[in-house]
Amino acid sequence: MASDGEARNAVLHLMKRFDLIQAQHLGLAYVLAKRDSEEYARLLEAADQAITTVIQPLADSDVKRAKSTRRWMTQMQIGVRQCSRCLTRDRLS
Repeated sequence: MASDGEARNAVLHLMKRFDLIQAQHLGLAYVLAKRDSEEYARLLEAADQAITTVIQPLADSDVKRAKSTRRWMTQMQIGVRQCSRCLTRDRLS
């Protein structure tokens, strides 16, 4: 397992990477808007539609699946605990 310092360092590197990606996206948006403002507006509208019709439903299903997985894992842990009680040496002999 990573130490607290290593975890903080990993998070810092991720945040720097996300900042770089954000800056690249802003740079591309600026260049596109400067070259063809109508195309930029069209792409913004298409992106908004994609968010509501594709991205958000996928994100919602991921949240539901994560909750279902956590519930399943909890049930499995309970089952393992109960089974381990059944499989003690005195009961197996």
